[in-house]
Amino acid sequence: YRGVRRDYYLDELFNQSTPQPDFTTLPNSFDTSGFAPVYAEQFDSYASSKWILKENPRSSTYIENGQLVFKSNTSSNMFVVVNVYGVDVQSDFIFEASLTLPSVNLVTKFGLAFGTTQNGTFSESFDFILINNNKEKYFGNSGWFSYYTKLSDSNIFTSKKNNLKIVKQKGMIYYFINGKFAYSTEIENTQQGFSYGFIAPANETLYVDDVVI
Repeated sequence: YRGVRRDYYLDELFNQSTPQPDFTTLPNSFDTSGFAPVYAEQFDSYASSKWILKENPRSSTYIENGQLVFKSNTSSNMFVVVNVYGVDVQSDFIFEASLTLPSVNLVTKFGLAFGTTQNGTFSESFDFILINNNKEKYFGNSGWFSYYTKLSDSNIFTSKKNNLKIVKQKGMIYYFINGKFAYSTEIENTQQGFSYGFIAPANETLYVDDVVI
């Protein structure tokens, strides 16, 4: 455990009357009246897409049937992001997208990521949510050797479209899967960043739709 969870569990270990923190009783939705759409993508045409559509030895990215299709040709998972300047990951934001992985491999992970790309000042750092077709969810940061939380979740649809939503407010990240609250944690990245996107599994084809920031 880390952050507020670690603090709470240590306090509760020695004092069972320690009040439960907010992460134990979060609602399934947030008041979004203070947010305004900055970027939305339905992938209806090549001309409207912010994503770089190309083919190279490592991957192919194209639009098909109103979805962004990312086909990986490598043995490693890939972070695929676009820069949305004006939406700093250290500010409050909402980021969501629908992902489909029609794979027979149930443990292959895929999901959303946001954070900081490398430049002359900052090092790369991405917070992320991953799921798989075995109804498991993972949360972590690219600076760790692995994810820091793994849980089961019956709200994940196997080999079908899953909507993943991230709400960032006051230093905390609230994750939702198909409209249901999934997890909350502190943001790990402390740097300015404008990169939002997805994590594509190795040697698989991932379908992305309904991206909104």
